[in-house]
Amino acid sequence: MTKILIVDDESSFCAAISEYLSMRFPDFRIFQALNSAQAFEIIDQEKPDILILDLNLNEKLTGFDVQKKALQVIPTVKSLVVTGNVDEDVEKMAGELGIKQVLAKPVSLSTLITLVKELAGI
Repeated sequence: MTKILIVDDESSFCAAISEYLSMRFPDFRIFQALNSAQAFEIIDQEKPDILILDLNLNEKLTGFDVQKKALQVIPTVKSLVVTGNVDEDVEKMAGELGIKQVLAKPVSLSTLITLVKELAGI
């Protein structure tokens, strides 16, 4: 069973994306984290296959920090970033951390579904 972790400090975004993915992929387990501490706990306990990360978590740590931790625990994790702040530096850092794609908010749900399918290998 594929496990997806959505990490975003906006609870409404997490809930909406989680609900949408649950409807599209009923066999997937979808987890939500509103901050890095919750994300680290889920990463340690559930070992998600896919991460959907926001970069600005309104705390000291960022989505890139969550990615680094995830790679230590789950070297095969596949990730994408959905953020309101996309620039060349973000794209470069994402590439260096093995993040598949950086998407700007508001995200196209069809694009998100396509990428999740690709990351899940379906």
